Amino acid sequence: MHSESVSERLATVAASTNLADLFLRRVAALGDAPACYAKRDGRWEATTWAEWGARSHAVAAALVGFGLRAGEPVAILGPTSPPWTVFEMGAQLAGGVSLGLYEQQTPEQLRHILAHSGARVVFVAGAAELATVIAAADATCRVEAIVPWWDDALAAETAGDARVR
Repeated sequence: MHSESVSERLATVAASTNLADLFLRRVAALGDAPACYAKRDGRWEATTWAEWGARSHAVAAALVGFGLRAGEPVAILGPTSPPWTVFEMGAQLAGGVSLGLYEQQTPEQLRHILAHSGARVVFVAGAAELATVIAAADATCRVEAIVPWWDDALAAETAGDARVR
């Protein structure tokens, strides 16, 4: 167990310039300590701060390589879960702004949000979210990359869409 006082925690938060900075401080300070838990195959598995940090850095590097500009939105569509937080922090570490989308939104609602936000990258959880974004992201949207976070989302019917990575 980490024995940090409330005043020490508040000092760290106050010294941070943004959420990405605070996240990096927590990763450095807590490393192998559990950051979150998720149930997989009927049992709870921990993700450490170091793992979360490494995965978020990989996402940030991919976004920078894609050409994400500072302040540019990155859309995320899927359930609130550890993978969602990786894409959230990856966007922020790359200088972007995360844009959460709700799974219950219709393609028309998503089209409106994507067109008005200017998001060029959308991370999606699974096949259903992938199909919804493909249906929503028409010519009014700037979506250039749709990235599933589970490989099983790459269904044959999406293979012809060059935006799916």
